[in-house]
Amino acid sequence: MATGSGLTVVVIATLMLAVSVTLIPHFEAFDDDGGDGLGRVTLPKPLSAVHYRRRLFAYFAVGGVLTVLTNGLQRFQPSTLYAEVVGRLATAITGRPAEVQAYLGGLSVRIPLLWMVAFLSLTLVLRVTWGRRAALLLTTCLYLVIAILLQAAWVTVSVHQQLPQALSGLAAVIINLFVGTLVAMRLVITTFALPRANALPKTRPFQLVDSIVVVSGLVVGVALPVIALSWVSAPSRAGSEWQRLVPLFVLPIISASTGVGFLLLRGRRGTLPPPLADPPAIDVITPAFNEEAGIGLTLESIDRAAARYGGRVRAIVSNDGSTDETIRLSIEAMERFQHASGILINHANTGKAGALNRALAVAESEIVLRLDGDCVMDADALVYTAPWFADPKVGILGSRMLPREDCDTWYSRMRGIECLFGFGCTRMGQQIVDGVGVVPGTYTAFRREPMVESGGFVDGMNGEDADQTCQFGRMGFRSVIDPRVVCYEDVPPTMPEFVEQRTRWSRANVHVFARHNPLRNGLAGPRVWFYMWHRGAMWSQAPLMILAPLFFILALGSTVTRSSAVYLIMIPLVLASFWLGILVAAAARYNYWSVVPWFPTYLAFAFIRRISLMEAFLSLPTRPLWRTGGPMLAVAAREGGSTQPEVIHVRPARLRWEVA
Repeated sequence: MATGSGLTVVVIATLMLAVSVTLIPHFEAFDDDGGDGLGRVTLPKPLSAVHYRRRLFAYFAVGGVLTVLTNGLQRFQPSTLYAEVVGRLATAITGRPAEVQAYLGGLSVRIPLLWMVAFLSLTLVLRVTWGRRAALLLTTCLYLVIAILLQAAWVTVSVHQQLPQALSGLAAVIINLFVGTLVAMRLVITTFALPRANALPKTRPFQLVDSIVVVSGLVVGVALPVIALSWVSAPSRAGSEWQRLVPLFVLPIISASTGVGFLLLRGRRGTLPPPLADPPAIDVITPAFNEEAGIGLTLESIDRAAARYGGRVRAIVSNDGSTDETIRLSIEAMERFQHASGILINHANTGKAGALNRALAVAESEIVLRLDGDCVMDADALVYTAPWFADPKVGILGSRMLPREDCDTWYSRMRGIECLFGFGCTRMGQQIVDGVGVVPGTYTAFRREPMVESGGFVDGMNGEDADQTCQFGRMGFRSVIDPRVVCYEDVPPTMPEFVEQRTRWSRANVHVFARHNPLRNGLAGPRVWFYMWHRGAMWSQAPLMILAPLFFILALGSTVTRSSAVYLIMIPLVLASFWLGILVAAAARYNYWSVVPWFPTYLAFAFIRRISLMEAFLSLPTRPLWRTGGPMLAVAAREGGSTQPEVIHVRPARLRWEVA
């Protein structure tokens, strides 16, 4: 007993040390970013598509080989060795080998081995120095140590508490997913050059009710998997295909049930504010770089919305060094204005954030609306946008997004489904507890003065819209989504264009997490502590999920019977029917049925999104293991960045301009 007790202390102490090593980087301040922590981020450029796409193929190849070796070796089977180490450790602690072996029989080692394959594949394919590669290998070993110790500790608890063996095994799967996610986040934070922590002081008061409601929603979401796992783990189903195969689908089950929690939150939504009798002035700022294909439609939609709105509306187009007909088409469209006025700012190319900040400097209204140059707002958009800002707590508002009507591709249909899930369902619930972590920049209305005080739109990183949303949260403002406000966006028509867009979006998730990591920057409401960690878990699991299909097919191998094949098909169909029910409900609510028949192909779309997540990983610049002082070499300022912009005031029906 003394030996067992002493070993227990050693295991617990070692486990706490390993977990501490995993979490410490979240609190550290790295010097990759030479910016100011507010409106300027200075980082090395991401890798070009040619380089990171080669590494994506290499990751598939290396991961595939390691997967085959992991599942195909006869003399040396990693799964058997892993289970043996866990069993010996648990037996040494408990002194009850028969019971330990019984629990090991229901223990799934597929998730730990899959994480190991993912970490080793990244170690081999990332473009890093040899010192950093050694550090990545140590991170892989760190995960292995934590997984073995935690698994042995869980088997010990199961033995002492006499937990149902199937339930114990399923819980172990969830624990391994959680641990792997934490280690993957550590790998990202320590390996890649990322923005420094946000320097904006957090003035937001603690909102206890929001956090309590979010936790309650998560409890509701977790309750469904617990009920399902309890049913699966019943002794009457011992050894059944359900107990064997359900662990493979733990992640989508939890995701689906958490969605239920947010749908229930959606029911708490209060009354939407009615239109104002005396609407305030609104400035609409639009960054434009080679937007000749859509800028005319964008400006026409602003004028139509101004006619319905009734208040003063001014469109400010910030041309960012376009080389096409953007300037001419913008002026011609503003000359045709009947209800709005227009300004064109002309400047050499400096990037979207620079274009937005130049437009923000010209804006005068308290309410500013950012509308991208390839988007079209609904005629009633402004009517329903302005009333929210009568509430001093509201700082930023987004719309319900849909693909533009002239977009008619498979990608636009998939985006339509994605919008129904996100903007039509989950974000409606998230906003009740101020949990909307990003108001997309395609349509973002916000208060001008706080935006200026926070440093404007951040330049030098992806995700300026998500950063803006989190900045407003730090200042104490709530973010909302109004389903009556509709904006139609352009959708890339081809796979290369679509993946390139999603790679930028995925890279933005990593950048914004680094800027607003709640462990380092404080808990500025659920939009930070919940959304940041939720999104962080999604992108950190990308290396795992992209290899998962091949891994589990090989892991099951010849053990797949006709019965298990039926269950392998049945379980995904049950999950798909759940999401189809949500999709149909959202389509009925918003009368948007055209995309519903395309739902069966959504799984392929989800896999493409996973590819873009992986490309985002591989495109990030890495840091050396040792550095001799100062931030990493930053991107040089673009030519023309210091020149003064030309501001052209366009008058309807005739062309007149004044250079400010």
